[in-house]
Amino acid sequence: MHTILRKLTLTALFSMACASAQLLVIPQVADGGGWRSTLVLTNTTAVAVNGVTLTFLKDIVGGVSGQTGPWSPTFVEGSLPSSIPAGSSIFLHTPGTGALAQGWAQVQATAGVEAYVIYTFTTGGRDQDATAPAVSSAPRILVPFDNTNGLVTALAVVNPNPLPLTIAVNFKLSGAAGTVVPGNQIQLPSNGQVAFLLPTQTVGTAKVSGLAEFYSMTPSGANFSIIALRANPTGGFTSLETYNESGAPII
Repeated sequence: MHTILRKLTLTALFSMACASAQLLVIPQVADGGGWRSTLVLTNTTAVAVNGVTLTFLKDIVGGVSGQTGPWSPTFVEGSLPSSIPAGSSIFLHTPGTGALAQGWAQVQATAGVEAYVIYTFTTGGRDQDATAPAVSSAPRILVPFDNTNGLVTALAVVNPNPLPLTIAVNFKLSGAAGTVVPGNQIQLPSNGQVAFLLPTQTVGTAKVSGLAEFYSMTPSGANFSIIALRANPTGGFTSLETYNESGAPII
């Protein structure tokens, strides 16, 4: 009886620990070539959070599409934090020097830690900023897009899994007709990431707006993450909302 109770207690404690932990994905981190990234980590609780882990993976230039490898980007603040004091925020700035390097990041911490990234692009002596949240993963993600009037929607898609992933894509264009445009499947290796301009990836989305639906096809139900940005003709840009969903596709 004591052995059974001990096993049940250990199982319950393990389940509680897993439930309190969270993995957040920052699908795009860029530094150099005019770009800087500022990661902001906030402990929203009244106690210090220890065991915070930041992992970075960089796109491998000339490798298989979407392939990434270990990355240790430089931060102005020096070493990465392993803890966040109660009710505090930590800012981590990349220097923005040298050639462009880009990839993605994963934040592992207990619940109560929130994160986001600020992208800064310098052009013509001016800085343009956009902010995007760290996101959780889902097997189906909806992304409203707008490529009208010179606007361009850009996406970064991450496969945080140790296995390759195929993602299917469909688009429903705005308007009474609600035309559906099939998109090109996205093939991502394990821990893979791809960033692209939507009108380039799927020509049928050029100069129109609508709703994009991404869902894991192989393996079915596998989670992935997306962030979306929209740029205007003057060089300014902002983040767009994405919606994590489950269940069968709706487009």
